[in-house]
Amino acid sequence: MFVRIFSVLIICLSMLGFWGKTVSPIPQPPIIPPYLLADSPWADSLIQTLTLDEKIGQLFMVAANGRNTDEIYYKSIDSLIENYGLGGLIYFQSNPTDHTLLVNRFQSKSKIPLMNGIDGEWGLAMRIDSLKPYPWNMTLGAIQDDSLLYEMGAAMAQECKTLGIHFNFAPVVDVNSNPLNPIINARSFGEIPQNVSSKGLALMQGLQDSGVLACAKHFPGHGDTETDSHKTLPLINHSKERIDSVDVLPFKALIDGGVASVMVAHLNIPSLDSIANRASTLSPYVVDTMLKQQLHFKGLTFTDALNMKGVSSYYESGELEVSALKAGNDVLLFPEDIPAAFRAIKKALEDSVIRESRLDESCVKILKAKHGLLGYAVYLRLLEELYRDRGYYLLVDEDFNILYIFCLLTQFLKKRTLFFDTDSADSLRLFFRRGARKHVDSKSQSRRFILFLFVVSFKVGAFVFQRL
Repeated sequence: MFVRIFSVLIICLSMLGFWGKTVSPIPQPPIIPPYLLADSPWADSLIQTLTLDEKIGQLFMVAANGRNTDEIYYKSIDSLIENYGLGGLIYFQSNPTDHTLLVNRFQSKSKIPLMNGIDGEWGLAMRIDSLKPYPWNMTLGAIQDDSLLYEMGAAMAQECKTLGIHFNFAPVVDVNSNPLNPIINARSFGEIPQNVSSKGLALMQGLQDSGVLACAKHFPGHGDTETDSHKTLPLINHSKERIDSVDVLPFKALIDGGVASVMVAHLNIPSLDSIANRASTLSPYVVDTMLKQQLHFKGLTFTDALNMKGVSSYYESGELEVSALKAGNDVLLFPEDIPAAFRAIKKALEDSVIRESRLDESCVKILKAKHGLLGYAVYLRLLEELYRDRGYYLLVDEDFNILYIFCLLTQFLKKRTLFFDTDSADSLRLFFRRGARKHVDSKSQSRRFILFLFVVSFKVGAFVFQRL
């Protein structure tokens, strides 16, 4: 009897101990970027065939400028693509026509499709003239309805796809806690971490749901600086606890939401790295421990531009890129000297300073991202008249599903170039353009019929899938 009474008392006390308490929700793991989850036989097989030199080349993303430049400059970019197998280009100042010509020119030089990026924080007008700019982030931070930022992100994505851009290096999710900040300031959604998080997440989702990969920048937070990392190495004296609770919060929100990439800033943060004048971009603790292990980020990690004085003032070309790769970065953005960087990385691999498995890890992610973006390689919408005198037709259509099939066929038939010659284009464009039907021979008719079957199969499959 005594045992029963004692048992009842224990149960009652236990119930009282939990009375009024709520069970904390189980934390959900971050969403892994979809391009990493999707099967990619192309990436998996290609990585097996690439030479060491070709793998190194995929790490580099070089600047391409369409303003105040000439043919000598363009040929220098051609040479880098052909001789070093660049992984991508980041486009700067231009106009829509010249930009499109350059995208097609450079893409046609590359054995492996290039990944094209741009800083489009308030739309492509940030870099390309004649386009309408969207509001800066500080203005957007005052909006109450976050769904408007989602729609803005989707509209930005349409701009990007129209001009052949795969990666928009946006949104900026730095918490602007210093009103004297000379470089972030109005580029930030504001000084409240939760608001920056929600606004950045909405814009990111709008971009990525519409097929353009986003980039959260500048990790671990550039908001409380009084100097510009383009010109010097800014100092941040906050503790790690303060950085985690304020600056890192928006990055965590976007990582949990599946952001495709993160850009690491050039910052001197003694609480995170004790080595003097070593920028956060080059810090294994910041990139590998904080970003990849603590925040569980699986996507692509970009350095901020490596020609910026925040890092280039302290490291020679070659040494800089090796340090960035050792820290855990995947894409080396805007190196000043590609030949020197290439030689240094290759030597580091040969000397086992960097393992080839580490190189493969970054290359596979880059190739998987490209595989998910191949369907957007032909989203260039200039009038055909611009190319007719050059003997080319630009094939475009509002139906992105058809373009995806067409792009894959283009990759196969024309070795990743974006254009067919005039005769081939005349026979194929009947599926994509309305107009007078021309006489075509039986071989062209067969080719058109095969393409037609591909398109119909894809459309039927898409229709069925949407209703499952």
